[in-house]
Amino acid sequence: MAISIYTYKNPYEIQKEKFWPIISNCPYFCSSQTLVNGLSRIDEELFKKSRITTYNALLKNMYSDWMTPYTMVKQYTEIDNIIRNDLCNTEDLIRSNLYKSFVFNVDDVQKSIRTLFELNVKYKDISLDKLNEEQKYIVDIYHRILGKPNTKHNFNLIDVSSGNDIDAIIRTTLIRDNEEYENEVDKLDFSTIVIHGIHQFSPLGLRAIEVLSAYKNIILLFNYQDQYKEIYQTWANVYENFESDIVFSTRNEYYPSDTKAVSYKSNMLADSIGSLCEGKRPKMINFKGLSVVQFDNMTEFANYVANIYDAALDGKMKDTSPNKEKRSVLSYMTEKFYSADGTVNDILKIYYPEQFGERQFLNYPLGHFFLAIANMWNPEANAMEITEMTDIKECLYSSILQEKHKGELLTIFEKAESLFEGCTDVSSMIKRLKRIKKNKSSANDDENHIINKISYYTLSEEEISVLINGLSDLDDISKLFFNDFEENANNFKIFYEKIKDYLSNIMIDADNLQEEFKDILVRVLERINTIQNINATASFNCLKSTMYIYLQQEEKYGNSANWIVKNFEQIDGDILQSINGKNDIYHFACLSDEDINAYDRRDFSWPLDQEFFEVAQNPIDWKYQVFVTSSLEYRNFKRYALVYGLEFNRSRIKLSYVKKGNRGDKSLYYLLKMLGINEKDNYFSKNEPDSINPIIVNDKSALGNFNHLDLYKYKLCEYRFLLDSVVENNTVYKDNFLQIKYFETLLERLCREQLVGLPATQIVVREVVETNYYNYSKYFPFATNANKADVIKNVIDRLLFKKKGTFSPLSSLEEDKYETKENFIISSTSNKDVFEFMSDQKANELLQESIKNKSNYAYKISEACKYCSNKDICLAFYKSKGDNF
Repeated sequence: MAISIYTYKNPYEIQKEKFWPIISNCPYFCSSQTLVNGLSRIDEELFKKSRITTYNALLKNMYSDWMTPYTMVKQYTEIDNIIRNDLCNTEDLIRSNLYKSFVFNVDDVQKSIRTLFELNVKYKDISLDKLNEEQKYIVDIYHRILGKPNTKHNFNLIDVSSGNDIDAIIRTTLIRDNEEYENEVDKLDFSTIVIHGIHQFSPLGLRAIEVLSAYKNIILLFNYQDQYKEIYQTWANVYENFESDIVFSTRNEYYPSDTKAVSYKSNMLADSIGSLCEGKRPKMINFKGLSVVQFDNMTEFANYVANIYDAALDGKMKDTSPNKEKRSVLSYMTEKFYSADGTVNDILKIYYPEQFGERQFLNYPLGHFFLAIANMWNPEANAMEITEMTDIKECLYSSILQEKHKGELLTIFEKAESLFEGCTDVSSMIKRLKRIKKNKSSANDDENHIINKISYYTLSEEEISVLINGLSDLDDISKLFFNDFEENANNFKIFYEKIKDYLSNIMIDADNLQEEFKDILVRVLERINTIQNINATASFNCLKSTMYIYLQQEEKYGNSANWIVKNFEQIDGDILQSINGKNDIYHFACLSDEDINAYDRRDFSWPLDQEFFEVAQNPIDWKYQVFVTSSLEYRNFKRYALVYGLEFNRSRIKLSYVKKGNRGDKSLYYLLKMLGINEKDNYFSKNEPDSINPIIVNDKSALGNFNHLDLYKYKLCEYRFLLDSVVENNTVYKDNFLQIKYFETLLERLCREQLVGLPATQIVVREVVETNYYNYSKYFPFATNANKADVIKNVIDRLLFKKKGTFSPLSSLEEDKYETKENFIISSTSNKDVFEFMSDQKANELLQESIKNKSNYAYKISEACKYCSNKDICLAFYKSKGDNF
C-alpha cells in the first residue's frame, strides 16, 4: 500500500513539520468541517478553499450509487424476502425466535450486511464454527446474496478503476463548494492525497483508502504529543493497524509558558491531566479561580445553553454591519459548547429547529401522519391496531382529516382521551363514544350532577359526532393505503403511487401551504419519482423500515445542521479558531466519569460484534482491525479531545457536568477530582425563585359569585381556584386515575345513603356496593376488572370501618365531607384549616374581598397536588414529584 503516516506536534505550526513540502500543494481532506474551518483560519494561504474539504464529501462522490435511496430500498427488500422465505411460519422454535429477532432489528441487519460488503469480507475466510446462531444466519444471508447475480447487483459496491477517474472525483469534490476556484484546483498535485485527523474510521472510509492507495500516495496525519503518551496512545493504537510505519514528529513539544495569557490555566490544566496519566506529579496544582459548574440535569444545562443562544440571536438582530446576513447565530455566541453527551441537542432541537438543518418532511405533521398510521397498521389483522394513543393524536393533528378549524379534532380528542383507555382499535373507540352520547341524552338531573365532573361527559353531542366522523375517516384512509398490502405483488410501487397521488392532490391546494413546506413537498415528489419504479415485493415491516428513505425531500445543498452544542469530535478543529483573539469562552460540558467513559454509540450493528471481526476470520484484514480498534477506542478519544482542547486553546474556558442521568447520579471526571478542581452549582438555579412565578389576571369580569367549595380551592391553591372555579367553573377529572378515584368516592356516598337502617355486615354492604357498581360503571367504560376489585374493596372497607349496629342517616357534616371529597378526592380531615365549613354566602363574601384587588394567583405545592384535576397543565405538580407527592 502507498500509505504514509505522519504526526505533528503543534497544530498552529504544522507548516514547520518536515513532511510539509510533500503535501503543500495536494488535495487535503479532513475528518470534519470544523477542522477544515480551523486550519483555514490558521493560514488561509496554506489552506486555500480550492484544496481543502471533508473526507466525507470525497466518499459521497466515490460511492454515490451506494448511498442512493434506490439502492438502499432494494437492499432492504432483498434482505426482507430472504428472511421471510427462510424463517416465517416455521414450527422450529429456534428459527422462529431467530425470525422475530431479525424482523425486530431489521435496520441493524441491513447495516450489518452493508458493512460486510463495504469491508469486502471473504466468505471463505469466515470461521463459521466460532459464530453464534444470529451471526451464522447473517453470514448465510450474505453468502446467498453473493451467489445470486439477480440479487447481488443491488449490493454492488463499485470502486473506481483508474487514476483518471479518481482525479475527476477529487476535482468534483473540491469545486462543489467553490466553483470560482476551478482553475486553482487544476494546479494541485493530484499524485498525493492528504487525509487529516480521522480517529473514527467507517468501513466505507477504510475501503476508499485501500482503493485510493492503489493509484495515489496517501498521507495520513494526526496530532501526537510525546509528553502525554498515555493519552495520545489511542491514536497510535488505531493507526498502527494500517501496516505502515508511523513517522513521529521530532520537533519540540509544546509547553505553556505565558503566565499572563487568558488561556494559561486551561493550558496548564491539560498539562496536569497529562502528567497524572503519565504517573507524574502535576506541574501546577493550584487552580484557584477555576471550577466545574454542576448542572442538576440535562434540562437545566439545555436552559443554560438556550440563554446564551437567545443572547446571540438578539445580538445578530441588533448587528448593523454589512456582513450580518453571512454570519450564523452561532458566531455571535459568547460561549462555544462541546459536550461528551450529545443528548442536550435533542432538547434544543425542540426550541430551535431552524438551527439543525432543513426540517425533514417526516418531521412535519403530514409526515407524522404517515408514520403514525403505519405504526398502527397490523398486516396480519389487515386493520389498524392501537397500542399508543400518541399515534392517534399525530393523525388528528396533521390536518389531513376534515375539520372546521385547525386543531378541532385534537382538542375534542384530548377531552375524551381517558375514555379510550384499553381500546385497541377505532371501532371500540367509536362504540364508547356512541355510548357516552346515549348516556348524556338519557341522563336525569341527578345523573347529570354525577357525570359533569368526568371530562368526556363535558363534550357536546356535536363534538362527539365530529370525533366519531374523524376516527371513521382515519380508519378509511388507513385501509386506502395498507389494505391487503402483503397480498399484492410489487406492493412497494403500488403503495408509493398512492402516496404520490395523495401528495399531488395536496399540492393542488398549495395556496394554503407555507412556502417552505410547499418547496419540501415538491422535492419529496421528485424523490418518489426517482425511486417509485422499484419492482419490489416485501413485508409491511420492511415498508415501515424504509419509509424514512422514501419520504424525504431531495437535499437542498447548503442546508446542513449547525449544532448548538457540538460533540468532542469537533474540538480539534474549532479550538484552532481561538487564536483569532476574540473574547470567546470554550465550554467543555458533561465532564462526568460516566459521560467521558461512555462509548456514546453502539460499537457494531447487531448481530456483528468485536469477536466477529477479530476471531471469526482468518486471516484478519487490516481494514477490520482499524475499524474495530477505532470503535473500541472512542472513549479514550474523548479523553484525548478534552486534553487537546485545553492544551491548544488560546481563549478562556468553562467546565461543567450534569449530575443526574437515567441511571442515577453521576460523578465528576476522576482526573478533575484528583486535581482538586472545585465544584459549584449552576448560578441560574441559585438565582431562581423558590416558588414558580404566579399567574397574573387583570380582567375581573370573569370573577362572579362563588360558594364554599371555591373558597376551599382558593385556600388550598390560588392557581387551582383560578382554573377550576373561574376558567372551568367546575371540577373536571381528566385522567383515568382521578376518574376511578372519583367513582370510588361517588360509590361510597351513594351506598352510604342506601344503607340507612340496614345492618353494618359484610354481606349486606357487599351486595349494595356491587349492585351500585354495576349500575354506575356504565359511566366509566374504561374501568378494568382490577379497578372493579380495588374500588369495591376500598368502599366496603371504609363503610365498615369501626361501624357497628345499623347505618344512621347522614348528618349535614357528613354530607359536606362527601361533597368535599368528590371535589378534592382527599379527605376534609386531612387539612382542617383549609376545609373549615362555612355557608356559601359567607364564603363568597370572603372570596370577593380577597380577590378585589388581586392580580397574582400563586401556586401552592402540597399533598393535594396529586389529586388536582388540572395537575397535567401545572408545572408546580411536576416540581412536587421530587417530594414523592
